[in-house]
Amino acid sequence: MPYVLNLQDIDHTDAVTVGGKAANLGRLYRVPGVRVPAGFCVTTEAFDRMVAAGGPTLEGLLARLFRLDLADRDAVVALSAEVRRAIEAIAIPSDVESALTQSLALLGDRAAPPRGRHHTWPPQRVRR
Repeated sequence: MPYVLNLQDIDHTDAVTVGGKAANLGRLYRVPGVRVPAGFCVTTEAFDRMVAAGGPTLEGLLARLFRLDLADRDAVVALSAEVRRAIEAIAIPSDVESALTQSLALLGDRAAPPRGRHHTWPPQRVRR
């Protein structure tokens, strides 16, 4: 399975692979008269590859997070912060980075500037 899929190649059957929002964007891409910007989606395969690169520490944190009582907000917030730090510490595997870079290059001038916390490409680690 690829690490990225172009929006025009995604439909509702890909929801497990790309998530519901991206699957719906892929569906909208096919509706005449609806303008959807060119783009791509990072797949769950890429996320799984990142988790694997994070090793047993990240896998253990995620397993603990899934077992938490969601009513214990303080515990969820604290453990979520640990998970975030563990994910931010992972070096993007070269095969995932290559897929992302190639997909972004294919967009060329149609690419919108990145939004959110990271405003550079490739993503840079944010030290806190």
